[in-house]
Amino acid sequence: MFKVQCEGELHILSRQVNFTGLKEFVRGSFRKVPQSFQLYYYDSEGDKIELTSDDDLTILYQLMGKSEKIYVEKLGVQEI
Repeated sequence: MFKVQCEGELHILSRQVNFTGLKEFVRGSFRKVPQSFQLYYYDSEGDKIELTSDDDLTILYQLMGKSEKIYVEKLGVQEI
């Protein structure tokens, strides 16, 4: 199970999907989805890990606890 957050909105993805399926879930579930976006999560050490492929998502499935939060961020926005 993943919690997916975009622009302050939160949805739960309760099924396992591939990377394309995750992007389709984001586009179909949120009202304010940036045209170009990146997906990421924070690991147990607090590092920001970008999701860019099926391989990245597979690693997240292997490492996750009961639930993880995936963040959706407009491309070009950098954290300060």
